[in-house]
Amino acid sequence: MATGEGGRVRRYAPVALPLAVAVLGSGVLVARTSQAAFTATAEAPGNSWSAARIELTADVAGTAVFSAGDVVPGGSGERCFQVAFSGTGARIGPVRLYADGFADTRGMADHLLLIVETAPPRPSGAPAGCASFSGGTTAWAGTLRELSTHSSYAQGVAPWQPGPTGGAREYRVSWSYSPAAPDSTQGGVAGAGLVWRTETL
Repeated sequence: MATGEGGRVRRYAPVALPLAVAVLGSGVLVARTSQAAFTATAEAPGNSWSAARIELTADVAGTAVFSAGDVVPGGSGERCFQVAFSGTGARIGPVRLYADGFADTRGMADHLLLIVETAPPRPSGAPAGCASFSGGTTAWAGTLRELSTHSSYAQGVAPWQPGPTGGAREYRVSWSYSPAAPDSTQGGVAGAGLVWRTETL
């Protein structure tokens, strides 16, 4: 405050103090943003996944077990082979047998009897075929038409449980054509694929 001409008092706006406060406040802001921070971290690095592997192989894989022609009442045949499982350790269900691609004319399938026997795996070095089949038990028996009603894994027959990394069973599949098959079945054709399957649990 000062006295000017005529004795009037001059007033000056207090501008210096707010400027100083602004500068001081700016300095505090810089100090707070530049200081170090406390941190805490939890990590789980290197995650990965690999799919299980399961595989079934058979001595007859990719070929027909039977291809019999000119079948007459009383005719029969058999075939022996091994089905083996290998895997990486995943839990699996039993291996089951079911029919696929069923076909029949003239009712031949109603008179074609199938018997499925299973046995422990053949000894190492033993020849494939029925000569090495021993200790078998009947796992399923019925006509081809009856087998055709088992057309999925859930409906499969003759189950056996391999271990999580391996296992095998010998099979003997026998067929016979009923001696009582009627003349109406002459010229008939019956067939179905045989499928062995297992699934992971």
